[in-house]
Amino acid sequence: MCQEENESRGICYAFCFLPLALYVYGWFDKGVEYDKVEIYDGKNKIGEAEEGIERHNVLLHYGNKFNFEKGWRCYVDRYKEADSAASIYAVAVKNGKREACISVQVKGVSVQNVFSCLAKHADAENNVLVIPGASNKIPMLNEIARRMKNYNFIVLLEAVPEDRVVSRQELMQMVYGQYGIQTQESNLHVYIMPLLFVRNKFMAKKTVTLEETDQGILRKNEWLNELSDVIREKFPNMEKSYSQYYVCKFYDFIDLAMSYLKIRGIMLWNQFFVLHDIIKHIGETRKLPIIYSESGVLPGTLAFETLGQMGESMPAVQYEEFKGLGVSAEELAQAQQILEYMYESKLNRWGKYNVYKKDQLKTACSEIMPGRPIIFYAGQNDYESGIKPYTATTKECHSPIFKSSYEAAVALGEICKKNEWNLIYKRHPMMRREKAREILPSNIINFDELEIHDIIDFTDVTITILSQTAYVALIRNKPVVMLGYNQLRGKGCVYEAFDIEKIEDQISCALKFGRTQAQKQEFILHAAQLLKYYLFNDMNEKTHGCYGRNQDELVSYIDQKLKGDMR
Repeated sequence: MCQEENESRGICYAFCFLPLALYVYGWFDKGVEYDKVEIYDGKNKIGEAEEGIERHNVLLHYGNKFNFEKGWRCYVDRYKEADSAASIYAVAVKNGKREACISVQVKGVSVQNVFSCLAKHADAENNVLVIPGASNKIPMLNEIARRMKNYNFIVLLEAVPEDRVVSRQELMQMVYGQYGIQTQESNLHVYIMPLLFVRNKFMAKKTVTLEETDQGILRKNEWLNELSDVIREKFPNMEKSYSQYYVCKFYDFIDLAMSYLKIRGIMLWNQFFVLHDIIKHIGETRKLPIIYSESGVLPGTLAFETLGQMGESMPAVQYEEFKGLGVSAEELAQAQQILEYMYESKLNRWGKYNVYKKDQLKTACSEIMPGRPIIFYAGQNDYESGIKPYTATTKECHSPIFKSSYEAAVALGEICKKNEWNLIYKRHPMMRREKAREILPSNIINFDELEIHDIIDFTDVTITILSQTAYVALIRNKPVVMLGYNQLRGKGCVYEAFDIEKIEDQISCALKFGRTQAQKQEFILHAAQLLKYYLFNDMNEKTHGCYGRNQDELVSYIDQKLKGDMR
């Protein structure tokens, strides 16, 4: 692509879309609940509060009702050439009368602004595009960049602080200060995504008119329509035209960024988020090396690899070869000690052991049929685990039977009802919004608010399609039935039911035989192989000490992959 075309597209972006966020200086009277709040741009009313829906779907919301001190906040499209600030007015109404008014400041980041920041990297030869998901990955990335000075790491953040939207400079000061990073002058360069692409900041019930360029992108890349449907299914308040606009603009933005920056490779945290799927497609088309990263299946570790994640990962796809990798008696003993440490500490992938609402355990137990087996079904985040959209790849690599957590829950409900087994269902925390849309069999007991370790300890068998809750259950010495594929595939650690006709029998076997001695030994072997060949230490201190491959091995691995060795 010629330089003139790059510049033309960049300038065009500034006028095509500039999503901005509003935040409030001050608040309404804290002791008053107003009927509604209207938002005005001058004399023009541009929005009104929507109550009773989750924050990420809310066009406007009020601090008193939701305990946000900043008051109402809303997200609107404003077509400006660059970053800007403008006065918007929030007017509180009670009993038909306007009783309070707040001046709201508009601030935002345009596409033009992002490219003006990236301009200084345009001539670099070793640019690596990094999409880390959220700012909490910055310390890890900073350490990697510090050790790999021959690369230029360009980080685009898509998750910003929830309480307010700030300038790039303010955000970077917050991020670096939070994680104790002393200087921003390094080969790790962190920028905010244009706010249209910041997670969960879309406009609810907003329709847009697709331009011819957008329609052309959809015609040329039909798979974008599937991703548009997935993001709309996840957020029912997102209009179809907006979801199409969303994926088209991101496709164009990333495609331009990769041309503009001469990207050498991509590091992507979570393969399956809709926007990340777009990056993956573009990167593959350009034949760029893509390194996927995620929290490791064993707490305290990280996974970096090039094949893919979950059922597309190397241990899952090449399961026979992985199972044959050699480990010593000393490495097996060490793996057993580490698993024992994980059991005692209740360490999990997301941090320290948390008790959600432990008092609810007694209440939930009142629904249990005494003297009957207790089955626990753990759902996964369908939107970020390879299940949605449900494609031929999904069926082959992730979920051979079910198209959603809900679909599996219904089927398990019928099986458990027939056998008079208790069935407990815990949704993935990111799937709780689905609860209002799901009609479950009456015999399913919901444990959404309870901590995962408590549920597993309380139940007899854990079932999942592909959630890595399966690893937690094995660490806690409980039998597991897998309905789909993750890194445990073919390892001999679990009961496998990859055909709907086998599910009932495999649950019966798990109840009858429990976690067998052979399964226990196979899991120790699997853990030893993971720690020696696959997982890296997560760079956080632990009372038990470090385990997994070290930082030197990680740097060597990343360098090898960026140079094109995909073995």
